[in-house]
Amino acid sequence: MKDVDVISEFERYLREERRVAENTLSGYVRDVRQLSAYLAAHGGHGLIRAGEKELAAFIKGMKEIGRSASTVDRAIAGCRALYGWLLNAGRIGRNPCLSLVREKIVPKLPQILTGKEIELLLEQPECIDPKG
Repeated sequence: MKDVDVISEFERYLREERRVAENTLSGYVRDVRQLSAYLAAHGGHGLIRAGEKELAAFIKGMKEIGRSASTVDRAIAGCRALYGWLLNAGRIGRNPCLSLVREKIVPKLPQILTGKEIELLLEQPECIDPKG
């Protein structure tokens, strides 16, 4: 089975059976397409034949080109979803994603207003008339 067919069926599965959010769907499909392109360029393995070594190299490559931790984490989640689906559908005998470790994402701290910004906020007109 060709990668384009696998990706198309995976997209249908995510949309119709799992009913994932549109952003999740587009992110997972984009990541799986990137994985497919990576595999084709690095040894010709297709999605069905890829093993732990190829998936680990794909994730390592993402880190090396400077992808953010959240992007890498989503790619790992997308791979896990793909290979979990392939395993449940009986198309592969073993999930090659088991050794992939998800990224630790450091939450961003909230931005704090400067003293000048607080002063400007407090100087706003009262909300008691149409102008305010």
